[in-house]
Amino acid sequence: MDHESLLASRALRTEVAGRTEALDKVKALVLLPDGLHVTTKMVADYFGIGLKTLESLVLDHRDELESNGYQVLAGASLTSFKKVCAVSPRVNSIALFTRRTVLNVAMLLRDSVVARHVRTHLLDRAESTPGRPVDNFIHSLAEWIDTRIEDALTHTGRTDREREAAGTLAALDAMTPAEFEQHIARLCRRDGCEQITVTSGHGDRGADIIGYTPSGRRLVVRCEGRTAATTIGSGDVQKFIGTAGLDHRADAALYVATCPFTREALLLSARHEVTAVHRGLLEAWNNGTRLRALG
Repeated sequence: MDHESLLASRALRTEVAGRTEALDKVKALVLLPDGLHVTTKMVADYFGIGLKTLESLVLDHRDELESNGYQVLAGASLTSFKKVCAVSPRVNSIALFTRRTVLNVAMLLRDSVVARHVRTHLLDRAESTPGRPVDNFIHSLAEWIDTRIEDALTHTGRTDREREAAGTLAALDAMTPAEFEQHIARLCRRDGCEQITVTSGHGDRGADIIGYTPSGRRLVVRCEGRTAATTIGSGDVQKFIGTAGLDHRADAALYVATCPFTREALLLSARHEVTAVHRGLLEAWNNGTRLRALG
């Protein structure tokens, strides 16, 4: 597989359409407050191209882009979206791209330097990926064997959903609350955190995971597995701020959710130095991007 192959073949693009972490390897993609979408202008700015160039590409490849999340909102759906993302009331319609759609654009844009760098990361990963699927939580054969032995001894093997959580939001959405907490704990350990403990709701006072960052700061994590149609509001964040600060004396606090945060919730989180790991950021973290808060 090479650059020309990706540019020419929709089938090849489909094979790597879920590897959105390649975007973050090149340049930070700023999302709207819902944590899921970007506008046409935001995509054009990311790739350093003109709006007309992007609009022409969408016109030529709309069917493919729609299969990867591109949509145009109007009417009642736009009204609901405006409440979450503070869109101007004068806007009658808005085109939205997901991270997956933006990656799709990167595989179609021939003359963007940023797009070419994204494709390079995709190709590098494709060359280093083994020919058969590997457990998302296992990074070496030795670790795979050790884990299987441990599972056999304790009779607590991972569920199929956990084993198949290969960087997709769908897999995270399918997890039970307990599975989701365990998965987030694994991500923390993967990124070097220590003494990570899942409280399992027993006197946790609103903290689902506690531990220490690689630099030794006390870490407190709240996990919320909700549907993408719901939101984390400022009231939810306010409660966690009290929990993290007063009850647990946290130096680093993460509020991790499978749904978007409202604009007010994001602003409140920022003011109190709580990292709001919304749906879009969660996807990037799950796919290998390290959270700055865990540094």
